[in-house]
Amino acid sequence: MAIGLVIVAHAFHTNHPIWGAAREAIGEEGVGIFFVLSGYLITTLLLQERERTGSVNIAQFWIRRARRIFPAFYVYLAVIALIAAAQGKLGLIGPDILRAGLYLRDYQIQTFSWLEHTWSLAVETQFYLIWPAVFLLFGNRAARFAAIACIAIEPLVRIVNYFAFASSRDLMSIAFHTRADALMFGAAAALLTAHGIPAWLHHIARSPATPALCLLLITACIAATGVFHGAFQFSIGMTLEGIASAVLLLAVVDNGASIPARLLASSPATWLGRISYSLYLWQQPFLFNHSAVGWFPLNVLLALAAACLSYYVVERAFFKPKPVLVTT
Repeated sequence: MAIGLVIVAHAFHTNHPIWGAAREAIGEEGVGIFFVLSGYLITTLLLQERERTGSVNIAQFWIRRARRIFPAFYVYLAVIALIAAAQGKLGLIGPDILRAGLYLRDYQIQTFSWLEHTWSLAVETQFYLIWPAVFLLFGNRAARFAAIACIAIEPLVRIVNYFAFASSRDLMSIAFHTRADALMFGAAAALLTAHGIPAWLHHIARSPATPALCLLLITACIAATGVFHGAFQFSIGMTLEGIASAVLLLAVVDNGASIPARLLASSPATWLGRISYSLYLWQQPFLFNHSAVGWFPLNVLLALAAACLSYYVVERAFFKPKPVLVTT
């Protein structure tokens, strides 16, 4: 679902002011769902390790994350650098490649579209560096409080940033300090359900209407962002999207027999999920391309082909994921 929203947003281009803004909101919502999923997955892994060993080995955690994300990412950057060098543009975009490679893209506006999406990878990596340490030092209960506190204060952080630091408004949709709550929604969901989902949350998650209401809220937020732009998005829009994404996630996890859960567990959906990281990396050169390669649907097919090559040749060579057990 997350990568699907990104592909839909990037595959079609328009100069229409409302649809253009809504298209950006669709893409950002896809990334927001990625963040919620990541916060949930990483926190679940940390909880399982602490339950199993009594502690968390941060060094091993970072090594596993590096094996998971670095190979495919740096192969992508290397290919982009080779293309830029062949076109005589390496000197022009070299600093952008360096910032992306150092995972600092979320605090730097750049105009080279094939690297613009690396901001989300920077946010993820900064989360990997900070959150396990918080989790280890303060324990489950304090980590849960920290996650909920972050969710509560982030709208205020964005509002203050918007008015007090007007020159950095363009960074607000990509910077770690203004997007961290999306990751914390997933983390809080994992921590709240670590020993079984609470009765009140179980009731919400099991309601047949919950998935439809969550999707309706996400759609309404995308539409409102298209009309009202940052005034809605930065105040309550991102928070509402995070709530809807987290509740939808728990509804699927808690009720595997539901129609949404069965659809997301289908072979095509799970295959798309497996290649989603490589697809996210490689969709950019094909979907942001003004040549014939960028025409729909050829652009999507080529992005899928590149993603398959990246996943099966690069990702699987360095990282063989193990199943994560989720207790509900």
